[in-house]
Amino acid sequence: MQICSALLPIAVIGATAIVSRAVQGHVIACSREGAVLALNHLADWAKWMTGLETAAFGALTLLVFGTDGTPGHSLTELQTALGWLAFVLLATALIVSGWVLAAFPSLAIRLHKNPFLAGPQSEFDVLEQPIFGKRSPRLGFMVTWHHWLWGLGLLSLGAFALSLLSGRCPVSTP
Repeated sequence: MQICSALLPIAVIGATAIVSRAVQGHVIACSREGAVLALNHLADWAKWMTGLETAAFGALTLLVFGTDGTPGHSLTELQTALGWLAFVLLATALIVSGWVLAAFPSLAIRLHKNPFLAGPQSEFDVLEQPIFGKRSPRLGFMVTWHHWLWGLGLLSLGAFALSLLSGRCPVSTP
């Protein structure tokens, strides 16, 4: 069951990547300098997100294992499901983030492959470019999926943490 839940986000991303190759978004003509600036901003964003995702993994590990590395409490089925969901979503987001970071050299090379292009060009819209070549998903697609995975992973982590707190809080009776 846990293997199936781990593979589900990857299968969904793969299926939507196939569909997204057929549907191109709104291409914006921009300059080469604008494309390089966009790549620099995306690189900074991807580095920050990778750090935040790693910190979220640390928080999840601390909540499950405590400071001594042994499970400090037994988890209910709901808590186990929320913990696994947070783990799978955050892990998939981290993989997508790494994939986005690895794509920047290829995108930068392709921006400069034709030095005679000047002025605004639609091929400088880096979000609509495939990340590694013709058969790979577009950068905008990967960034969008990353946002969803990270957001849902963070919500799952928050729900997991709240479920742990609700079990630990004493109930006052009048």
